[in-house]
Amino acid sequence: GLVMEYIDGPSLDELLEQKPLSYEQADVLAEGILNGVAYAHAQGLVHRDLKPANIMLKLEGSSLVPKVTDFGLAKLLSGDTGRAATRTGSTMGTPHYMSPEQVSDSKNVDHRTDVFALGAILYELACGRRTFGGENLLQIFSAVAKAQFTPPRDLRPDLPERMERAILGALEPDRDKRIQDVGSLLAVWSGKEVHAGGAEPEGPAGPFDAEFLSSV
Repeated sequence: GLVMEYIDGPSLDELLEQKPLSYEQADVLAEGILNGVAYAHAQGLVHRDLKPANIMLKLEGSSLVPKVTDFGLAKLLSGDTGRAATRTGSTMGTPHYMSPEQVSDSKNVDHRTDVFALGAILYELACGRRTFGGENLLQIFSAVAKAQFTPPRDLRPDLPERMERAILGALEPDRDKRIQDVGSLLAVWSGKEVHAGGAEPEGPAGPFDAEFLSSV
C-alpha cells in the first residue's frame, strides 16, 4: 500500500471548468505550481505529464494550495553522466500539454518539456481555455509543433504583459529558445527576480474569498 497526504479539494481542471479565475487567483495558483515543479527538478526529476488534472488543490482555511501529483511518467535525470533512466513503455504524455520534442521522442527530453507543459497550464489559468485545439491527435500535435494557438491577448485584452511574456516564452516550440527553467519562468510570470530553482513558497491568501471556496 501507499500512504499519501489526503487532499481536501478539487483538481485544477475541475476548478477551471467551474469558473474563470481573477489574475490575483491565477497568480497564487501559478506560484504554488511552479515552486512545486521547480522542487522536483532540483531533485533530478522531469514530470512529463503536467496538466490541470494532475494538480490537486488543497483547501487550507481561506486558501487553495496546489499539489503536483501523479509522477507515473516521471523521468530521472543523472547529473553525473547525463544519461537518464525512464520506465519502459512510458512513451507518451497528454497530447494537449506535450512539448514538440516529447511528441517526437519522449525518452530524450529534459526539464524544458515540463516548462512547455507549464506554459499551457498558465495559459489556461489566465485565459480559461486550453491552449491547443484539434479534433484528433494529428491536429493537436500539428498545433503543438507549429505553436498554433489563439494569442492570449485576443482572449483577455487586459492580460498583464508579464503573464503574456511568460506564457509565450514557455510555449516556444524550439526548446533552445524556450524559457530554460522553471525558476526563470516564475521570474517572468511574477515580474520579479527569484532564486534559481524558484522562490520559497508563501502562504496563499487574499484572492480566494469564502464565497469562492464554498463553490469548489
